[in-house]
Amino acid sequence: GSRHLAEGAAAAAGMKHRPMACCGADAEAKAQLLEVNSKEKMPAPDCANAESEAKLFEVNQKKLDAENAIGVLATLIAGFSLSLLPQLEVFSDKVLSDAGACSKCGFLSPATHSRMLLVCEYVHVIALVVVACASCFSVVVVTMIYFHGSKILAKRKGSRAKMLAEFDGFWDAVKGIRQFSRDAFLCAVPLFMLSIAASPKIWCNNCLLAGFAAAALASSGIGVFLLTRHFEACRQAGGQIGSAWPCFP
Repeated sequence: GSRHLAEGAAAAAGMKHRPMACCGADAEAKAQLLEVNSKEKMPAPDCANAESEAKLFEVNQKKLDAENAIGVLATLIAGFSLSLLPQLEVFSDKVLSDAGACSKCGFLSPATHSRMLLVCEYVHVIALVVVACASCFSVVVVTMIYFHGSKILAKRKGSRAKMLAEFDGFWDAVKGIRQFSRDAFLCAVPLFMLSIAASPKIWCNNCLLAGFAAAALASSGIGVFLLTRHFEACRQAGGQIGSAWPCFP
């Protein structure tokens, strides 16, 4: 019995700088260590505080993962929009100069068809440029936030409480840029749908089919925009706002 007590006292002596080591152990091990601590007049490990800090650490990691998920989608949209820009073909001039350049639009004259294609070209290019800029901005912001946040959570020196406090300060400091980056991404999605709806190549090949596709894409883009605004309002209001649409759980 004295040998076990000596071993327990030696282990407790080594716990002076690691008071949380008993956290997560079974009840018998905790009881033995608490008995040794009482005999050695050492403070009992604050296991509840350690578990709380571990949960906060996990929550902070999930915050970074959520921001990173937005960055992944923004990267895809930025890549698609940038790849479409060099493939732009000008059809507005060909309609008048080359009768076979585009299929005939029965309810439009060649001059009107040419002007419509010109409008589609401008809308297509401007929307793609805005989408590319907004998505790239969101990617850069999310990448920097994820990088710096991960560096804070991966620090080896200092206590966990100090690390969590530093992360909270960092997270609050970048709140404005995080919100702006999120809004840029949410606006880029319906704009990308609008750019596809205004694709001059589709309007050149079959204007009637392009009209149906444009109506569907434009309606979907408006719906996506309204849905994202509603979701953001729910998030800011804590899940309870007066609206005909229920908030997400």
